[in-house]
Amino acid sequence: FGYCTNFMVFGEGIDPEHERETIAAMGQSAVIVGTDTMLKVHIHVLNPGEVLTYALSLGDLDQIKIDNMSRQTEALSGQRAAATATPEIDEADRVHGSLGIIAVAAGEGISNALLSLGVTRIVEGGQTMNPSTQELLAAVEDSPATELIVLPNNKNILMSASQVPELTSKDVRIVPSRSIPAALNALTAFNTDLSLDANVAEMTDAMADTIAVAVTRAVRDVELNGVTVGQGQAIGLINDDLKTSGDDDLEVALRTLEEAGVDDPELLTVFVGRDVDPDDASRLEEALAERWRDAEIEMHEGGQPHYRYIISAE
Repeated sequence: FGYCTNFMVFGEGIDPEHERETIAAMGQSAVIVGTDTMLKVHIHVLNPGEVLTYALSLGDLDQIKIDNMSRQTEALSGQRAAATATPEIDEADRVHGSLGIIAVAAGEGISNALLSLGVTRIVEGGQTMNPSTQELLAAVEDSPATELIVLPNNKNILMSASQVPELTSKDVRIVPSRSIPAALNALTAFNTDLSLDANVAEMTDAMADTIAVAVTRAVRDVELNGVTVGQGQAIGLINDDLKTSGDDDLEVALRTLEEAGVDDPELLTVFVGRDVDPDDASRLEEALAERWRDAEIEMHEGGQPHYRYIISAE
């Protein structure tokens, strides 16, 4: 895969169109923008020295960043292998005393993130494939835990989940999470030394200020919340409410985060959907780092369907 090479060049009399063609011919996945005094370059090359040497003939270089994509791929393969092994752990080993946590999720990466934070069992589901009350009840009954917390992680699943406590002899509570970012925040407050009710209170408080942004594609023309959307357009959701639309995932993601009031985040966590091109995900990461320079950016392969990106801001 070579090297992901990013830099800026500052000079005089630069011909942006000519240099875009010249530099792009040196590698793949090139994104080159600029003016007659500045170029910003993103390109995948086998020899970053070649493109940097050429760029020096145009002017001064700055903000040089080179990532070895071959090493990243090897590391990602190892992470995937470890993630695949995680669900094979005996469920009984993930029960905390008598207490277990059931979470609804779609996508291997998201599921493993939840399991790593203490979830006992994943029930597959999410947008457009909501598990029924009976499916959630079956997960409760099959669990080796006698006390259980359920994280629905979608507003459309809350009603089904709320019926479960009345249908089982086990002690079940619902933490009303409406998104994956809310569930992640709730799980950070989970404490094995606390009682069931105390954990529910702490987890519910922890997710109160969650900012959950999602980018997906519209399946039909619609006008909602003052936003006009054409079928196939990118749309931005804030805590599951439609807020923005546009033709480009990246632009919609940035605009939706700004609409959500994300001014000075410490951490932006992005779960990348299963159908997103890796280059598109890299461009989003770079754009986030450029817009919020003091924030830590974490990119994860979520593997979720439907949502191109799920973003948590903290």
